[in-house]
Amino acid sequence: HYDSQKLLEQLSKIMSTTIELELLTARILEKVLMEVKITRGAFVLLKPKDGGTVDYVEPMGYGSEIPAFTKGNLDLFLQNTKVILFDDLEESTLKQAMRDLGIFVVLPLTVLDQKIGILTLSDKSSGDIYSQQDLNVLEVLAPTLSVALQNSREYEEIKRFNITLREEVDRATNDLQKKNTELIELDKLKNQYVALTSHELRTPMSAIKG
Repeated sequence: HYDSQKLLEQLSKIMSTTIELELLTARILEKVLMEVKITRGAFVLLKPKDGGTVDYVEPMGYGSEIPAFTKGNLDLFLQNTKVILFDDLEESTLKQAMRDLGIFVVLPLTVLDQKIGILTLSDKSSGDIYSQQDLNVLEVLAPTLSVALQNSREYEEIKRFNITLREEVDRATNDLQKKNTELIELDKLKNQYVALTSHELRTPMSAIKG
């Protein structure tokens, strides 16, 4: 047993204080798996551009054997907007996909009707079935979690852009420094040439004057 309100408050605090994607997904998974007593779970996020292929997977509790999330089974999961419970499904392609992956619950993640990924959960460590309390918590969590994940991905994108921009600025600065060094060397050569030429011109003039 656990306090639903307390759990949601703890998850909300994690989402409001964590912006890095890897840290956010790991902390959310850890808290949900520990409090609801679930053996395994995974975040599966889609590529932002096409929304059709896996871009990021954060598993927990799977050990070395991570389920092979493919575009095919993701399409099946994302056809739903509500929590998908394995025990409530009739025999179908969707249920078989969940059986193959060892998934008992799928929580679709969407932001403004845009599908960004799923949260998958395995069996409960106690052997119990998922209760209505568990499903209610997940239903309440889904919208806020989706927005937090979207914000985190946008932050990661901005961070990558800033790194790329900084690298470009550093590269341009180095090029300018090289060019400046070359110009200084050319200026020295010019001064040496002018001094040498002036000297060579003065020598015959002295002879002519003499």
